[in-house]
Amino acid sequence: MKKLKKLLFNYRQMEILLEELQSRICGYQLLHCTSKGLNRLFFVFQKESQIETLFFSFTSPCIHFHLKTSRPAFEKNDCHQLETLLPQATLIEVKLLQQDRILELAFDTSAGRRSFIGEFFSKHPNYYLIDSERKILLALHPVEKSHYTLPPLSSQKHPEVAPLHYFEKHAEIEETFTEIEGEWIFHQAKQSLTTAINKQIKKFEKRKETLEKSLKEASQWEKFQHEAELLKANVDKIKKRMRSIDVWDWLDNRTYTLSIDPLKTPQELLKESFKRVKKLQASQAPLQKQLKIALSDLEHWLDLRMKTNDIIAIDELRALQTKLSSSPGHIDKTPKSAKDSQVLPYKRFISASGVKIWVGKNGKSNDQLTFHLANGRDWWLHASGYSGSHVIIRSGKDEQPDFETLQDAMLLALYFSKAREQGECEICYTQRKYLSRVKNGKVGTVQMSKHKTAWVKFDPHRFEEIQKRHKSFEINV
Repeated sequence: MKKLKKLLFNYRQMEILLEELQSRICGYQLLHCTSKGLNRLFFVFQKESQIETLFFSFTSPCIHFHLKTSRPAFEKNDCHQLETLLPQATLIEVKLLQQDRILELAFDTSAGRRSFIGEFFSKHPNYYLIDSERKILLALHPVEKSHYTLPPLSSQKHPEVAPLHYFEKHAEIEETFTEIEGEWIFHQAKQSLTTAINKQIKKFEKRKETLEKSLKEASQWEKFQHEAELLKANVDKIKKRMRSIDVWDWLDNRTYTLSIDPLKTPQELLKESFKRVKKLQASQAPLQKQLKIALSDLEHWLDLRMKTNDIIAIDELRALQTKLSSSPGHIDKTPKSAKDSQVLPYKRFISASGVKIWVGKNGKSNDQLTFHLANGRDWWLHASGYSGSHVIIRSGKDEQPDFETLQDAMLLALYFSKAREQGECEICYTQRKYLSRVKNGKVGTVQMSKHKTAWVKFDPHRFEEIQKRHKSFEINV
């Protein structure tokens, strides 16, 4: 898999970009603030007829900011919570703090001075909105402290001379990081698809091994029939509590030891022996047929893995993802009746990356889904502060949800909650292992020992795509 390009974005780089920010947007009024996807913000500024858009990304490996060369299209009335917390805001100052990767945008608002602070650290990026007393009004990743304080001084040494791969203009940053982001999205999607395919390969390898073992046993039915005949000829010699008996084998002209279940009568032993022979003899043809199908399925997934490894374009990868997600019946061949589907305590969805997402139906099913059906490594989501469905992302060991899956799951958590009416809310997400029931609490309520949050808005186009995959899934399962 192609290695992602890594570029330096540190204090010296931010110093260069700061000069352009100060000259182009200081004194501008904040017109609009919105987000598209997790940890990505757009600030739209206006002064007279001039409009500038400042973009922030707090998602690795694309942690950066830049002024966009063109204004992105937004849905009508689509706004981030930051917009409501910055009423009639005018940008009065842009600066870097503590000679580190910390950018502050100071605003004069009708509610007083407020500042947006972005920490562009490679490991723990975050942003905050604070008031004049530095009280935290909003944060991307909430912290326990109530007031913002600068992190400890960085030990990073800033180069005196900028390397050749530094950028001089926001336009250059936009072009380069757009390419990096495309590579990252491709890398994540390819990794997710490869993981799903490997899971299917492992499944059919195990099935193949089980069927081969069963077929090997079934092919020995004549041996077991001979043992049953030996048992029948010596049934009157079996005594109570015997665990074995030595009998004369007339085929090999030697003594043969038969194992005996001491808890069963001779008649029961005889009946079960011939029944086993009949079952083994009859199972050979079905087992051979099942093994042939398993080998075909295994070959199919091995071929898919080879094709996936050779994919180098995102369009080709998405085409394969769509093909797989639209035929989930081929992925999971476990037969399920319509009745089984009706009694499930959750709705079944498939993300754009082909990952399973489960959505609880009510309080009782939420509890069953979270504490009985989900694994500790699965990811759990819920609309913060609203009653609604528990949402589970099915995950493998040490597996992080990819961007598309997380976006789909957050949208489902919003839609299947009381927050749906307002069209946006904060979503809590964590792994199932960090949840526990609330003692004497209402069924379906949980407490979290560790979690993250993200603000999500209803995206009708994304939801329509989720619904299409859901309908296809229910038809084919």
